[in-house]
Amino acid sequence: MTGSDAALVALLLFANALFVAAEFALVKVRVSQIDELVERGHTLAKMTRRMLDQLDSYISAAQLGITLASLALGRVIESSVEPMIAGAFKRLGLEDSAAGIEAHGGVVVPLLALGITTFFHISLGEQVPKILAIRTARTVALWTGPPMVVFHFVCYPVIVLFSGFTNFVLRLMRVAPADLEHSHTSHELRKMVAESFRSGQLTDESRSMIENVLTLGEKTARRVMIPRPDIVSLSLSRPFEENLKLIRTSHHSRLPIGRDDLEEILGVVHVKDVVEAEGRLASNDDLVALARPVPLFPETIRLNQLFKELRARQTHLAMLADEFGSLVGMVTLENVLEALVGPILDEFDQEPPEIQADSTQPGAFWILPTCPLDTFEQVCGLKLSNQTEADTLGQFVLERLGRLAKIGDVVNVGAHRLRVIEADRTRIRRLRLEPISPTGLSSSLTLAVETATAKVAADPIVARVEHEAGFSPVSDLGDQAIATTSGEDRRAKESD
Repeated sequence: MTGSDAALVALLLFANALFVAAEFALVKVRVSQIDELVERGHTLAKMTRRMLDQLDSYISAAQLGITLASLALGRVIESSVEPMIAGAFKRLGLEDSAAGIEAHGGVVVPLLALGITTFFHISLGEQVPKILAIRTARTVALWTGPPMVVFHFVCYPVIVLFSGFTNFVLRLMRVAPADLEHSHTSHELRKMVAESFRSGQLTDESRSMIENVLTLGEKTARRVMIPRPDIVSLSLSRPFEENLKLIRTSHHSRLPIGRDDLEEILGVVHVKDVVEAEGRLASNDDLVALARPVPLFPETIRLNQLFKELRARQTHLAMLADEFGSLVGMVTLENVLEALVGPILDEFDQEPPEIQADSTQPGAFWILPTCPLDTFEQVCGLKLSNQTEADTLGQFVLERLGRLAKIGDVVNVGAHRLRVIEADRTRIRRLRLEPISPTGLSSSLTLAVETATAKVAADPIVARVEHEAGFSPVSDLGDQAIATTSGEDRRAKESD
């Protein structure tokens, strides 16, 4: 092999490696990485960005370059193998062998050429540039841009021909030809966010906000709505003076108004309108005259769609109905925003947190029934969403009980239990999550003690004894049971 042949082989290997690196770098690099450089005025980044806009065409150009370089490389090496091997045999004094090889060159030379070409082509022309492009995609995409643009311009007619034939074949296969997707799905973005958080590039607050944005279209208005019993509203069945007092003291800027406990919604009254017309207001009919239309949506509407609707209608409030048309709740623009950024409190908000650790017992929490399941899972580390279709913890408890809850009801959740602490006739008001065996007793004994204690506490005679004697047999019962078991456990350990 002459020096010119060796130089040509090296040049073709470099060209093959260049096209391979360009192809993988264009597929691997993120558009956001290039856009960041474009904003800084980076010249090569602007060129690379235009290439990404025509990704299909430039991938075809890279494939064409790889094919041409590979074919030329094979031809050059094949034409150089025979004289090189024959010369080596002659220098070793093996003329007969060299003559044999020359006589059978039609078989031996192609095999040797194939082996040599494959070795150099795979190692130097494929593997090295491929790994380099994957690990440093942005840098490789930038530096391979100029030669790729020149090659694309020169071979553009051939590239168009190949692309047209490719699209024709795809149509025959009933596959719609389209540019390669250079974007990420919501699931992929969530994985990227999680990886960035684990590597320390995102704070927990940023991660949570980004994930909330990505999952907004998966959440329904039912998850963030104000339930119907909690709606502060004006009613025509209430005296005008009471409605006016409610407007002044509720600290809400908008109040729905209706008949018969919101069975019929007449609109929403804005406090600003009331202030401007206060001297002219004399009856509930005047309040109705100030009411603005309020949209009604199904409770299953997705939050991203609800956000668009509220913006399009230029309103901050909407009512929600179930599949039967009955009013189930109200949702505000603030509720939707809180689904993105977390609780938004003003100077009048005094609501307790949805979930709060109990400082008196490790692993125990005080929880409101409106607490979303995903929030509960994040704080408490218990997985419930794969066991139910409920959105909130209160719904989960009612689903497990199969009836309306009452104080003292318990639902077991793995090694913990959810206890109903406060409840009225139809609603749960407060829950408590606690370990099943907080004192170290067996779960069956703990449950038995609690059941017996509850039965004793319900006895009216016990209540009279507590009042007259000034002590609680109920607490004594529990303390004695625990003390007895602890003593037995101690004696068992000592005997061992």
